Amino acid sequence: MISASMDEATALGILRAERKLRSGDVAGAQSLCLGLERRSGSMPELDGLFGRIALERGDAGAAVQRIQRAIAADPEAAAYRHALGNALQDQGKLDRAIAAYRRALALRPESAEAWNDLGTAFFSRGFVSDAEGAYHRAIALAPANGVAHENLGALLRRERRVNEARRALQRALWARFAAWSRRAIHGLRPIPEPDVVLAAAQEHYAQGQARLAHALASAAVSHLQRAVELAPGDGVLRASLADELARQGRGCEAEEHYRTALERAPDDGVLRRRLGKLLHAQGRGEEALEVFREFLRREPRSPEAHFECGAVEASRGRFSEAEAYLLEAVELAPAHPGARVGLGDLLRAQGKLEEAARSYEAARRADPDYEPATLGIAQAWFSLGQNEKAIGELRSLVARRPRSARAHRHLGGLLRDSARTREAILHLEAAIRLAPLDVDAMRFLSNACGDLGRYVEARAHLDAALALAPKRADLWNELGILQLNCGQVAEAERSYRLAIEGSPDIPGYHNNLGQALIVQGRLAEGWPLLEFRGKLLGHVELHGRFALPRWAGEPIAGKSLLVYAEQGLGDEIVFASCLPDLARTGARCIVECDRRLQGMFRRSFPHVEVKGGDRKKAEEWFDALDPRPDLQVGAGSLPKFFRRSLAEFPRHSGYLKPDSERVEFWRRRLRSLGAALCVGISWKGGLVRTGELRRTLSLERLAPILRQRDIAFVSLQYTEARADLARLHAAHGIRVLHWQEAIDSYEDTAALVCALDGVLSVCTALVHLSGALGRPIWVMAPHSPGWRYRIGERDPWYPSVELFEQRDPGDWDPVLDAVRARLAAAAGGAGFRANPDQAR
Repeated sequence: MISASMDEATALGILRAERKLRSGDVAGAQSLCLGLERRSGSMPELDGLFGRIALERGDAGAAVQRIQRAIAADPEAAAYRHALGNALQDQGKLDRAIAAYRRALALRPESAEAWNDLGTAFFSRGFVSDAEGAYHRAIALAPANGVAHENLGALLRRERRVNEARRALQRALWARFAAWSRRAIHGLRPIPEPDVVLAAAQEHYAQGQARLAHALASAAVSHLQRAVELAPGDGVLRASLADELARQGRGCEAEEHYRTALERAPDDGVLRRRLGKLLHAQGRGEEALEVFREFLRREPRSPEAHFECGAVEASRGRFSEAEAYLLEAVELAPAHPGARVGLGDLLRAQGKLEEAARSYEAARRADPDYEPATLGIAQAWFSLGQNEKAIGELRSLVARRPRSARAHRHLGGLLRDSARTREAILHLEAAIRLAPLDVDAMRFLSNACGDLGRYVEARAHLDAALALAPKRADLWNELGILQLNCGQVAEAERSYRLAIEGSPDIPGYHNNLGQALIVQGRLAEGWPLLEFRGKLLGHVELHGRFALPRWAGEPIAGKSLLVYAEQGLGDEIVFASCLPDLARTGARCIVECDRRLQGMFRRSFPHVEVKGGDRKKAEEWFDALDPRPDLQVGAGSLPKFFRRSLAEFPRHSGYLKPDSERVEFWRRRLRSLGAALCVGISWKGGLVRTGELRRTLSLERLAPILRQRDIAFVSLQYTEARADLARLHAAHGIRVLHWQEAIDSYEDTAALVCALDGVLSVCTALVHLSGALGRPIWVMAPHSPGWRYRIGERDPWYPSVELFEQRDPGDWDPVLDAVRARLAAAAGGAGFRANPDQAR
C-alpha cells in the first residue's frame, strides 16, 4: 500500500485533468498533468492518467508503458488494471487485455465499465457467449450504461437475433438521452463544489486509489470551510460542513458547526438530532440526552425525539427509562420501524431475546424494506445460539440487496463471530467495494484479519480508516488492541489514551487502557481502570444484581462482605488467589462462584462462605442470607486491594485443594498405562471475540509432539474433542486418551490434573486451574498473551506455570520446537517441571 499522503492542490489538479480528458480536451488534460508532474514529481495517479491520455492520442505503446509504471507503484488499484486492459486491447493483444480486465474485476467486481470492456475483448476474440454474459453483467450493475446496451445490441444483430438487438439499441438510445439530459440540467459543475469533489473521492476509493480519495475528501472539507467563511449565516452550508466533518471523524469541529447552525435555526429538529447523535457516538451520553430532551421539549409529539432519548438511556444502562421513551415512540408512530428496532435493541441488551425478536419482526412488518429490522432479527437469533438461522437472514438480505454495503458488513460480522473468518472477509471486502468510505467496514475487516494473525493487513485497513476519520475514538481503540496483540504495549497505551481523549465516556476504552498498564507492571494505575468493566454493555445488569453498597477498601473487620462472581471460569480462579488476603481482614466473607468450583472453593477457603450456582438465579440464595451482607465487591476488583505491586503476589505451591479420593483414582488409572510420563493436553482456547484463533493450535500442528515415545497424552480439552482426536488417529496413527467423565466433572478435571506428571496447554482456563493447584504446566502462548499470563517479564500469578511465548506474532514453530525438546528431556528422566523464570 502506497503512502496515504497527497496535498489537496495536487488532488484537485488531477481531478481537473480527468474532467478535461472526459470532455475530450486531451491537450488540456496533458498540459495540466505535465504541470503537476513538474511540481510534485512522478506518482502512480499521474502515470495512470498519462497512460489514458496516450491512449486517447492513439499511442497504445506509450499508454502501456505509463500504466505499467502506475501498477508497479500501486498494484491493488483496479483503475490501472482496467486502463491497461484498454491499452492492450487497442494493440490487439486480446488475451493479455482479457487477463488485465479480469484482474481489475477481481479487485473491483462491481465495475460496469470493466465488464463492458471485457465483453468487447471477448467479442473481438470470437468468444460470443462470454461477451454477451459480460455485457449483461455490465447492464445489471449500471442499467443506464448506454455503451453496454449499444455493444450488446451490436452483438445480437450480428447473431441475427433481430428483435433482441432492436430492444437493446432502443435502451442504448434512451440511456444516452438520459445522460445528455443530466449534463444539460447540471452542466459541468465547477470542481470546488464539495459534493462534486466528494463524489470523485468515492469513485477513486472504489477504484483502489485510496491516497487520491483521501486528499479529495479533505479538499471537499476545505472548500466547505471557505464557503462558510464567505457566508457565515448560511445554515445549510454550515450543516453540510458539519455532516462531512462528522463523517470523517472530526467530531469536535462538527459539533461547533452544528451548534452555530442551531443558534440560527433553533427549531430545526434535523440539526438537533444530528448533534445529539454525534455526541452519543462520542460517548458523551449526558450531553446527548440534554440535546435530545430539548428536541423533545420543542416537539413533544415527535417519535424521533422519544426514540433518540431511549437509545441514549439504553446505552447508559438505564433500561427502565429507555423503555418508557421507546414505548412512547411506538405509541406515537405504530408504523415507525426505527422505534420498534430501538425497543428490540433494548430488550436484547437486557437478555430478553425472544421479546427482542418479536419487536424486530414487528418493525419488519411495518416496513419490509427497513434493513435494520432484518439486521436486528439476525442479531437476536445469533444471541439465542441459532447461528445458522441468523446467518440465513442476512444471506437472504444480501441476495435481495446485493449492493447493500450495510448488509454485507453485518453478514461479515456474524460470520466472524461464528469463526468463519475467511468467508467473513469476503463480505467485508464486498462492503468496502460498494461503500469505499465505509470506515466501519474497514474496522470490521481489520478485526477479521487480526483474528487470522494477518496483522500487517489488519494494520493497513485500520490505517486507511484512520486516514479517513483521524478523530474517531473507536478506531484508536481498535488500533490499541491490535498493538497490544503485537506486543507494542507503549504504543497501545498511547492509542487508548487518544481514544479516551476523543470519547471519555466510553467505558471500554478505560478498561483497555487499564489492561495495557497492568501488562507493563503499573498495577496501581491499571487496576482502578478495570473498574470500568462494570459499565460495559452486557455487564451492567451482572454488576447490579445485589442492592448493596460497594466496598471501596476501607476497614471492614466485624462487617460482612459479599464477593460476587463475574467474567469467566479462569478469571474466577485467578481472583480467588486474593480470598486468603480478604479473609485476614476480619470480615465475614460470602463468596459467589460457578457451580463447578463450589466444592474446591469450600475445601480450599474454609474461612469464607461459598455459594455456588447459576448467576441468573443468585437471588434465591441471596434472599436467604441472614443477616444480609453490609457491602459487596466484584471478584475482579480484589486485585485492586491486594495486588497493587508485584511484591504483593505470594509465592505459593497451590491454593486450590482437589478431591484427594478422585486424585488417587486417576493415579491408579494412569499407572496402568505404563508410560514414563503422563501429560495432559489442551489445544483450543477462548471464543472468537476473545482471540480463539490466535490462541488455538490444531492437533495436526501438534502431531510431532504427540508422537513422542514413552509419553501418554491425555485430553483435557473442555470443548468437544472426540472428532478432532479421531481425525488425528486416522491421519497419523496417534492416540490421545480421552476420558469424557474427566471433562464433564470439573472436580475430576482438577483431580486428573493433580494425578498427571504435568500439563501442556494453550491459553485457556486449564492454565489457571493447573497453576492454582500448584501443578506444573507449560503454556504455548501467543505473542503478548495478556495480563492473565504475563505482567512485566513474568507470570506472577502461578509459580508452577512456564510460558513458551511466540517471539513474533503468529509464529508457532519456535514454540513447538522448544516444547518438543523439553518433553523429550522430561521423558528421558529430567521430569516435567516448570522453569517460570526462564525467558522464552
